[in-house]
Amino acid sequence: MPCDEMLNDELLTLGTYSNYTVPDPTPNPGHGGYLGGTNAYQHKATANKYVSSAVRNVYGANAIIGKASSNTPGTNTMVVFKVWDDNGANGTPGTVLGTATMRLDSIIANLTATGAQFTQVVFNPAIQVTGDFFVGMEMPSTAGDTVAFGLTPHSTTSLVTNPGYHQLPDGTWEAYSEAWTFGGVPSNISNFMLVDTDFELTAAFTPATTNLDLDAGTNTINFHNDSEGGIENAWSVSPNTGVSPQTSVATHPTFAFTLPGTYTVTLIHGNSSINGCEEIVDQTVTVTGTWVGISEELANSVNVYPNPATSQINVEMPGLAASAITVSNAIGQVVKKQVINASEKTVVDVANLGTGIYYVQIETAKGTVTKKVSVQK
Repeated sequence: MPCDEMLNDELLTLGTYSNYTVPDPTPNPGHGGYLGGTNAYQHKATANKYVSSAVRNVYGANAIIGKASSNTPGTNTMVVFKVWDDNGANGTPGTVLGTATMRLDSIIANLTATGAQFTQVVFNPAIQVTGDFFVGMEMPSTAGDTVAFGLTPHSTTSLVTNPGYHQLPDGTWEAYSEAWTFGGVPSNISNFMLVDTDFELTAAFTPATTNLDLDAGTNTINFHNDSEGGIENAWSVSPNTGVSPQTSVATHPTFAFTLPGTYTVTLIHGNSSINGCEEIVDQTVTVTGTWVGISEELANSVNVYPNPATSQINVEMPGLAASAITVSNAIGQVVKKQVINASEKTVVDVANLGTGIYYVQIETAKGTVTKKVSVQK
């Protein structure tokens, strides 16, 4: 399923931006221009890096254009916005994956009308990325035309410590902080741009087996998580009697079963930080046989009779203190439970149970014993 997400690359202060100017180049005095856009150093493009571990579709960007002007207003000068992969040298922008164009006049009009509110860029069709990627713009080539992103401080705790990049005249890329300092501090800043994406989130898992025979001497099943796109897992088993643990948040959990039946194992895979995006998947596993996960001496000390039974069964446990007796049907559903405080002998009424196979689970101070009985009417 697709999950919408707006990537802001951990901007520190989403409500503020600055038009960072760069020093005059030597030996060509005059206005140096803007770090996030057109300047006298003839930077060809500027871009932000975005960290992504999922396959995403990039639909567009909302960008603060801090400065825009044209030497030839009314012409068809276009500004090209681009999406790159990160296959360039040292993880810099590599192959252009897609583009969108806007008239410079339209950007200027929006800047004049809104005072540098967001300019919306739309990629149509959406551009698919498969890992870390860059979004930015190519500088207009007409002399005198100017366009520049507003810049904002970038989080020092981000996975990407140098998110703002520009392309030099020779085609290579460098991070802002590699080339510029402001007030003696490296320019750990980025273009003010929110990128609109979605990513595919899939919940899936594979059980080691879907048919567990307790008589074979094992009572556990491992569940391998094959999900993609999310970071959180919530597992549950229904019915939750005769299984441990009943829930789990592990990536690849193992559940232990002590009662036969048909169980539904459910996985919720998602990311609660992204609009609560999640996907749910479930599978059934069938458990048969009787689990004797206790000493043979303890199992033999408990006697359940008559078997088959019609209206009641007697549970004898010489010298043992029992706290509860649970009766489950052949598919693991609890049909009767008695909380007791007794030793020696307890009577369980089965008059209301239909004909079939049942499992009587006796919880004692020394362990839990399960006995199979038949009820016939």
